Amino acid sequence: MKGIKGRLTIMNFLEFAVWGSYLTSMGGYLAQVGLQEYIGWFYAVQGIVSLFMPALIGIIADRFMSAHKVLSLCHLIAGLSMLGVGAYAFSSPDALSFPILFGIYTLSVAFFMPTIGLSNSVAYSALNGAGLDTIKHFPSIRIFGTIGFICAMLLVDFLGFQHNPAQFYTSGVIGLILSLYALSLPACPVSKGPRTGSFIDTFGLRAFALFWSITRPTTAERAPFIPAPFPRIGFIPSASRRKRNLTATSPTKAAQKAISISCPPFPANESTPPSLKRSPPLSRQPKRP
Repeated sequence: MKGIKGRLTIMNFLEFAVWGSYLTSMGGYLAQVGLQEYIGWFYAVQGIVSLFMPALIGIIADRFMSAHKVLSLCHLIAGLSMLGVGAYAFSSPDALSFPILFGIYTLSVAFFMPTIGLSNSVAYSALNGAGLDTIKHFPSIRIFGTIGFICAMLLVDFLGFQHNPAQFYTSGVIGLILSLYALSLPACPVSKGPRTGSFIDTFGLRAFALFWSITRPTTAERAPFIPAPFPRIGFIPSASRRKRNLTATSPTKAAQKAISISCPPFPANESTPPSLKRSPPLSRQPKRP
């Protein structure tokens, strides 16, 4: 029990030490070498690659290769790429090209970001294999990831690497160490069921449909989140009207009800602009004989 928890603790410590070696100090270095207008791109690309790379790497880990081997491979590519970032920065300190530096850096983070989820999968699989409760034992393991991030950040600061490319070397070396260490972790089961579905189902590409459902919800999907309009102070609607307000499914009708309830008609005078003059609602107009 203690053996597997200790091994997973080391994995989490190294996992986030890779990230903490450069994340907080990279902006200062880029500003020093004259790339201050591109700092946002170096940080934004981490979120951009996180939109699709974890899903793609997760498909490989789920269907074709054990997760601990995929974790090792990703850290190998990310570590070598980060060493390439440091090597290029050291070779051309006064004439850094943003496309080259950014391209190598993007390759590194593209393979690093999926490892955060992979490390969790490896930890959960190992704990389940050891008969341990993941809810009870995983938090005490995961906290060492935060400790590793802080320790790597302080190490870079104490060594004076926060304003030179050595911080990328530090991250790359830790990544290569974790790449070797991941191979010693327990193997994760791979789904080897029959591939009877379509190409999309076989390779798990249906997971990308989540982006479409989030970005393009239908009216019926938005309806439960449309709040009912609030009544005016001093006015208590009837039970039937409250029911109609709560069950409104059209955003246009809900907006019309909210306006008619919360904005009563005001008397217009000669100084009122024509664009602001409103007639009372049909329900309040006098009936014609």
